[in-house]
Amino acid sequence: MRLEGKVAIVTGSAQGIGEVYARKLADEGASVVLVDIKGEEVEANAAAMRAQGARALAVRADLTQDADVAHAVARTVETFGHVDILVNNAALYAGYIHHTMAELPLDYWQRFVDINVTATIRMTQAVIPEMRKRGRGKIINQSSTSGTISGNAYGLTKLAVQGLTVAFARELAEHRINVNCIAPGVTATQATRDHYPGEALDELVANVHLIKRPATEEDHAWALVYLASAESDMVTGQILHTDGGAILLPI
Repeated sequence: MRLEGKVAIVTGSAQGIGEVYARKLADEGASVVLVDIKGEEVEANAAAMRAQGARALAVRADLTQDADVAHAVARTVETFGHVDILVNNAALYAGYIHHTMAELPLDYWQRFVDINVTATIRMTQAVIPEMRKRGRGKIINQSSTSGTISGNAYGLTKLAVQGLTVAFARELAEHRINVNCIAPGVTATQATRDHYPGEALDELVANVHLIKRPATEEDHAWALVYLASAESDMVTGQILHTDGGAILLPI
């Protein structure tokens, strides 16, 4: 197993891609801390993982609150001794498609920034001291193809995440802390199906993916394992697009 002995924190792991990320890291031998504002759901996921032999801990946390973030990191260290891997996956997604930038309420925009951008900074800052103690670490941020080719509120925050990835990679390289980013394309999660019911999802994929199928959570999880493992020790500041070639298509 490629992550035996490692300890990983995965935010936004109550459902969807984050839940699959947590399970995949555990399958590769990591001890995993599942962090989400949805406390019951994330505890159920952790319990199911423990029942299958994984080392998993659930922590309910609102990532817009400094105290909750500090608590999540402290519980990780108390339980497993250290932090090797941080996956900044938590994000606000639902509803973005219904607003143009010209009409977007600013309080709604601020909510996007708080969760999608500032929480990524907050969590990263919280784990840096622990990783520096270890002399190494892997931080993987979750962006989106929308961050490269879209101009809506969600895409703009995901573009900011890509910028943060590069900024932190520059600052932390001397401490052997790698910072990279996964940018998924259209993924057949429940949230996506809610936005694109019936045949709408297939029509969307036909227009935006060179590989004519939606991505699965597993597609992104394999990229995560690579970026979390020793195989990527010479990789930092990179945006890995798991998008079926979407960024190669003309806008």
